[in-house]
Amino acid sequence: MAAWFAAALAKAASPFDVAATILGIVDGKTSKLRHPAGPDGDTMLQWRRNTTDEEWVDLGGASDAEWAAEIDKNLGLAVKL
Repeated sequence: MAAWFAAALAKAASPFDVAATILGIVDGKTSKLRHPAGPDGDTMLQWRRNTTDEEWVDLGGASDAEWAAEIDKNLGLAVKL
């Protein structure tokens, strides 16, 4: 997981984008359950939407190399193990 966060830092979300998302929630401008923020927020949610629960759980049991390959394929993050 630390490798994922390290790779994500290469294209990190602006704190201003995240703050604007939070402000919209606090101001009651949305009633959605999920609130993607930053450049990868929508991509991450889309990946999860297109992944079955079984596939998601299996990813947790994948080898490090398999997990890193899936992160790269689906999120475009080159995770360094």
